[in-house]
Amino acid sequence: MREHCHRCHGELPDRAAANPYDDEGALLFCPRCGAPQILLPDHMRVEAAEVRPANSTGAMPPPRPAAAVGTVAAGQVDWRAALAAGALVAGVGAVLELIGLKSNAASFLSVLWTMGGAVIALGLYARHRPRAWMDARVGLRVGVATGLVLVAAMGIALAATGVVMRYGTHSLASFDAEVAANFELMRQQLVVRMQEQQQPAQVQQKILGFMGSQEVRAGLAVFYMGLLGGVVVLISAGGGAFAGMMRTSQSPRPGLRRGD
Repeated sequence: MREHCHRCHGELPDRAAANPYDDEGALLFCPRCGAPQILLPDHMRVEAAEVRPANSTGAMPPPRPAAAVGTVAAGQVDWRAALAAGALVAGVGAVLELIGLKSNAASFLSVLWTMGGAVIALGLYARHRPRAWMDARVGLRVGVATGLVLVAAMGIALAATGVVMRYGTHSLASFDAEVAANFELMRQQLVVRMQEQQQPAQVQQKILGFMGSQEVRAGLAVFYMGLLGGVVVLISAGGGAFAGMMRTSQSPRPGLRRGD
């Protein structure tokens, strides 16, 4: 087999037929372009692996083909489609939450939408990916993601609305009065409990002063908002797992293509 130059691909002189007493440097360079030729010992040369034809006798099963590019295995989620469905549900939930501040009917509808948000998001996900693998595990993951996005969207919407109502329209007087009444009720209950425990007057004054500070009020507000967000995520996780379990029998196969 004749060798060829790696640069100009020209045919090189036959090394086996060359006279060892001739100029050996002529075999180390290409006679056309002068490129140096790398010589490897026989034990360092790698032979091409022999390609065997596929077994078509049926005695052995053919090798399993590699997974196609863009497929999703069973139990996995196409997060682009899942987050898009969750964002749509979260956007509608945030709008209903804002409308519910003025309308009791919208407030009730917002509660129903929040409780069923994971089921709605999973339905949108299955509609956008009709050949997606679906089970309780997939539904649980989509439900948790939907709950997190829903809590974030509603929190941002309420915070922005509160800033506008506080500093723009100055229409939070009734809300402030309600919060003050709740803290006063909490203060009275705390006083009764400390009197039952016969706490000294100085200790009672310090505790009441600490409970009336702005830091404690802000901390309690954050705590209750976090508790409410955790409840929403748990409800979304349970609803998503249930919806995924109900859709398991409708899953055609444990894989899908992202373009389906």
